Amino acid sequence: MPAAVIPIGQPVNEEERHAIAFLRDRLPAGYTLLHNFELAQNDEVFEVDLAILAPHAVYLVDIKGTQGAIEVHGARWYPQGRQPFASPVPKLRAHAKTLKGILSDSQPGRYDVGQIYVDAVVVLTARNAQLSDPAGRDSADVVRLADAPAFFQNVARVPGRFSHAITPLHNIVRAAIQGKARPRTGPLILGNWRVVQRLGATDHYTEYRAENIFAGASAGAVLLRVYQADPYLPPDERAEQRFRIANAYRTLSRLPPHPNIVPVRDFFATEAEDGYVYVTEEVSGQALRLHIDKPGLALTLDQKLRVAGELLAALDHAHRHQVMHRNLTPAAVLVGGDGHIRLVNFDFARGGADRTRTFGEQIIDAVEPAYMAPEVALDPLHAGPPADLFSAGVLLYELFTGVKPFQSMTEVVDQAGRFGEPPSHVRSDLPAGLDDWLQALCAFEPAQRPSAAAAAASLAAIANGRSDHRSGRAVTPPAITDDAVDYTKLKPGHPLTPKFVIEKRLGKPGAFGVVYKAIDTLGDVPRAVKLILRDRHSTVERLKTEYRTLLNIPPHPHVVRVIDADLLQPDNVPMIIFEYVEGADVRELVDAGAFTPEDALALGRDTAAGLAHLHAAGFHHCDIKPSNLLWTRQGVRIIDFNVAVRGDEGGHGGGSRRYLPPDLDLEAPAQTADLVDRDLYALGVTLYEAIAGRYPWGDLPTPPPGVAARPLTELSGLQELAPEFAAVIQRAVAPRRSERFADAAALLAALAQVRSVRRPQPLPPPPTRAPIQPLRPNTNPFVEQLLTFYSQSQRTNAGTRGLDSAAQQTYVPTLLDRDLLPAVLAGEFRLVIITGNAGDGKTAFLQTLEQEARRRGAVFDAPRANGARFVLGGRVYVTNYDGSQDEDAIDNDTVLRAFFAPFQGADVAAWPHNVTNLIAINEGRLVDFLASYRERYGHLGRLVEEGLRSGAAADGVAVVNLNLRSVVAATRDGAPSIFAQLLRAMTAPANWAACQACDLKARCYVHHNVQTFQDAQVGPKVAERLETLHTLVHLRGEMHTTVRMVRSALAFTLAGTRTCDEIHELYTRGQRAAIVQGFYFNSWLGGDALTSDPLLAQLQALDVGRVVDPQLDRMLSFTSPAIGAESRSERLLFTFAERGDYDRSLLRKLFEELPDNSNGGPERAAAHQAYLAMLRRRTFFERRDAAWTQMLPYRSADRLLALIRDGETLDEVLQSLLHALNRGEGLTRPAMLGNRLAIRVRHVEKGTIRSYRLFPAERFTLLRDDAAARARFVEHLPGGLILRYRGPNRVEADLRINLDVFELLERLNAGYRPSVEDEQGVYGQLGIFKNILGSEPYQEVLLTTMGHDFYRIERAADGVLTISQPERV
Repeated sequence: MPAAVIPIGQPVNEEERHAIAFLRDRLPAGYTLLHNFELAQNDEVFEVDLAILAPHAVYLVDIKGTQGAIEVHGARWYPQGRQPFASPVPKLRAHAKTLKGILSDSQPGRYDVGQIYVDAVVVLTARNAQLSDPAGRDSADVVRLADAPAFFQNVARVPGRFSHAITPLHNIVRAAIQGKARPRTGPLILGNWRVVQRLGATDHYTEYRAENIFAGASAGAVLLRVYQADPYLPPDERAEQRFRIANAYRTLSRLPPHPNIVPVRDFFATEAEDGYVYVTEEVSGQALRLHIDKPGLALTLDQKLRVAGELLAALDHAHRHQVMHRNLTPAAVLVGGDGHIRLVNFDFARGGADRTRTFGEQIIDAVEPAYMAPEVALDPLHAGPPADLFSAGVLLYELFTGVKPFQSMTEVVDQAGRFGEPPSHVRSDLPAGLDDWLQALCAFEPAQRPSAAAAAASLAAIANGRSDHRSGRAVTPPAITDDAVDYTKLKPGHPLTPKFVIEKRLGKPGAFGVVYKAIDTLGDVPRAVKLILRDRHSTVERLKTEYRTLLNIPPHPHVVRVIDADLLQPDNVPMIIFEYVEGADVRELVDAGAFTPEDALALGRDTAAGLAHLHAAGFHHCDIKPSNLLWTRQGVRIIDFNVAVRGDEGGHGGGSRRYLPPDLDLEAPAQTADLVDRDLYALGVTLYEAIAGRYPWGDLPTPPPGVAARPLTELSGLQELAPEFAAVIQRAVAPRRSERFADAAALLAALAQVRSVRRPQPLPPPPTRAPIQPLRPNTNPFVEQLLTFYSQSQRTNAGTRGLDSAAQQTYVPTLLDRDLLPAVLAGEFRLVIITGNAGDGKTAFLQTLEQEARRRGAVFDAPRANGARFVLGGRVYVTNYDGSQDEDAIDNDTVLRAFFAPFQGADVAAWPHNVTNLIAINEGRLVDFLASYRERYGHLGRLVEEGLRSGAAADGVAVVNLNLRSVVAATRDGAPSIFAQLLRAMTAPANWAACQACDLKARCYVHHNVQTFQDAQVGPKVAERLETLHTLVHLRGEMHTTVRMVRSALAFTLAGTRTCDEIHELYTRGQRAAIVQGFYFNSWLGGDALTSDPLLAQLQALDVGRVVDPQLDRMLSFTSPAIGAESRSERLLFTFAERGDYDRSLLRKLFEELPDNSNGGPERAAAHQAYLAMLRRRTFFERRDAAWTQMLPYRSADRLLALIRDGETLDEVLQSLLHALNRGEGLTRPAMLGNRLAIRVRHVEKGTIRSYRLFPAERFTLLRDDAAARARFVEHLPGGLILRYRGPNRVEADLRINLDVFELLERLNAGYRPSVEDEQGVYGQLGIFKNILGSEPYQEVLLTTMGHDFYRIERAADGVLTISQPERV
């Protein structure tokens, strides 16, 4: 039966009609399609093309008929041959969240309704539609219509925390939608325009393609941009709103027609006055962005010169009529098929001299910063014609070279607008004079830039070969010498002054400053040193402002303390010295999702207390935002007083406009109440971001006037937020000052009244799988089951084998289940061979296949001991659970001959077509059997050989080599790894419900471990770190990790080896040393004791507790873990919503029991080291910041993980590895060899002269070591890299670079010399590779004494030897 269809409205175009019919016919029964309706929620009405109710999720679908290639860049889509438009995906995701809110509101208090997952999907209906999304921003939520049926049946897309069985709730979903929906009866009509297609949307506007009602399609299409408006504003505010939105129309209306500017057609209000429609012509053309980025669309030099000339002509025309574009980027330039350009995107344009009533103040937040002029970054009202010329210069530099001239505004300011690399150094084919011409456009001072007309004239002279190398105006930017100091990239150990030495940079450089941690060598104390980067205008004044402000602020625990200030010589760089407090940037923590609501409450209380202190002293920060708050062990610190003001100065200061109240009048003199309000409003926005992980107004650049932020409790995942806490935040960001807090004391008092940040949760309904019931009090049978999974269990390890009831409890689907199973039952294969080690899940898969076949109505023969035979859909299936064993009295050879009999001979057409045989067999036994019967199974043997090597299927034979599988690899469509799924299954709430009645639950380490991973917000982060350690095992390559091994290791991590009764006994006896070993941060590697479990033994070699970090160790060694009211000292660690803090109590006791100095000796040192190792492990898993990667036992681990996962080019890495190998050969200056590898010919003991062979770099390639790249049914992750050599004489060599080899090579590049142990161990692995290279015939050799001076000896064709000394090898 096809899917059910409920037509709420009518399709508005053929694309929608075709998509609905296609999905109706191809989705199975149990699916329901509701189409063409509108939903209203929170004063917003949005259109829905299609909603799909699946058995596992609800999908909100946007149907797009866009043809051809679609490129995704940032937040816009660039269709082939048409103007770019806003991506439909972000808005659709927001609508999906709104629909989730509608469902929750329809059944308040229903836990199961909250478990429904609402997904957002864009379906492309055109056959030739192809989305290219290199950054992966939208592609996960976009599918072609042909692939949509499989997409909507993929249960793995639903996150694990949601229900996967919602069919019983379909009636509730239908009723909720139909209760809110109103039908769309036909195409949307706006004025005289009929909408043909909805393109995309932002929080500001929605974009459509439309045609004239009267003229129809023959008159051509237009683009409509419908801006949202609030029809209920007071008349004066509504008029101001209309005036600002109409800015682009007014601006373009006063422009006479120009061939390079897209004309405006119309502007009008919608009938309900809830929007304003801006109409422009739709012109064909490709955005310049694509011509720059896509090699296949690259323009010739002549075409680029024409684009530049026409762009300047358009700007000259606009500027002569007093119109400034102010948003010039490659997306605003369309290149038509005739090669001529059209300038679009005049949304932020300004006409005339009136700067007060435009979108000017939003420019700094809305325009792409890469193309922004420096004066605009300082003050958006400075965006005049020179700013357009600067943007044009950056744009054209990128057009001519393919790269941007500046990476950030900091770089523009630091280099005073001077290019780091002249264009001709990037592209040597550029005409003479173009370097100076482009540099003139990007002059730092606006007055030094030429006009558009002068620049166009100079360009014409350059193009005609008449350039005198000068631009429209002389420019003399300051020279940047080779020895100039880059103050944004100072290295550790750099002597900043005779007193201060750099230790590390703190965070990223800001627009005007950078902060370092430095050591005060006189006082031997750390300090934070802020360097105010030179902007050539008000550097010293900025120093005085900030320094004077800080000096006059009385000390407070939540306000940073200033120590000193000075001018750094010889460049007079201003610097301020602060106390150094170890902490994390709140912005980084918010972006990483490391804040819980409990943390946000602490953030609010601390910051409000700091602001109350500042305001009482007469100071106002004026730039409160996450990046200006520091999260420390001692609480929050307010930092960066760059734009702070006193209340009696009358100024507004500066600061980010994203955090300014929408009703603040910047034109009026600042009053004390204004300054107080802006600080508190900014704190409210910051707290909203900390809780929600997003800006309160979505994609909008600034808070919109009169628009309230969406209540936090309506956001997905925040329904449990306490209403009284949410109300405080909502009041803090209210759109009108009268509704907000009057002062910091009022906000602080409101936050103090919040007793709990979470509301009590209603009891969940009975789960789909009944919870495990205890047999007696204070026990959980699932703990007993976990003990059977552990490979070294003293009781039984029955749970490690097959798909028994215990294993079924934690069975997770793999690609075998998701992809191979449906392919097998669809009759795709005649023979399926599954090989792998014990514990890889071969038998479990075959049993799962049989279960699914029974569910589909298969007819089974009589039971067999080692498999089954059944018929389904007229096809015969035969399974063999273990192809390596005898069956009763039949020997194994006979069993295999009978099983493989249908696949003899080389004529594949003669093999049966209605039979599928499936066998699980040891790889060695399979190879031996086929080799023994080579004449009979020759062709099958070749298929098996290729299948074992690469996983590729052919001739209806699928060989699934599970030795190629990685349990830590995510699938191609982003589904979680087997490891992540297992951990989720083992910590599923149904397994642990019995623990809720246990009287030990507040202290039990098993309950603690489970609650750690169950925590919705930070549990996934702890799991990520644990999975990273398991991934390092994979990258070391010493052992293939099976599913059984992971299940065993995770079982030990969660529960150890003790039953519930034994755990209770352990606590009764107070055996703290044994108890602490059960907590996950110790048990993940088997604890401190040696283990025979193979995976835990591998993990012990990766013990993060052994990694020395003097700074961290000082903090951990001498501080007792705090509990209760003192827990603020642990703020650098995650906060868990439900988990107790018994681990802290236990560690505190152990700290107090450490031997003191009077009890010296080895025992004291060993006890202290064991205690410190536990704290390091706990810190590794639970620290908030990203520095956990620095605690990995391999310095290069993060780098190698990025290389094998991110798909970036390996060219630069190849050069680095060759340099490392050269250093390993004793050459301390590998750069002298250029791009070549040197191999020492022979090692002579105590020899004074060394001889080397050279190998050119072009003979080497660097690849990812992924043998399973073609394997369709195996999760795979490269195990490292391969350095491949292919010589001119057919000499071939591969060096496999696993984690250990990569670590050594990275260390060699850092100056490390191999030890004797290295020579015999890891470095010895290079010997075979070098020996093979040494077999290459050669005619020259290099000689050196110290590796600095080289002599070349060459043999000529006649045998004569010559010696020379080259300057460079």
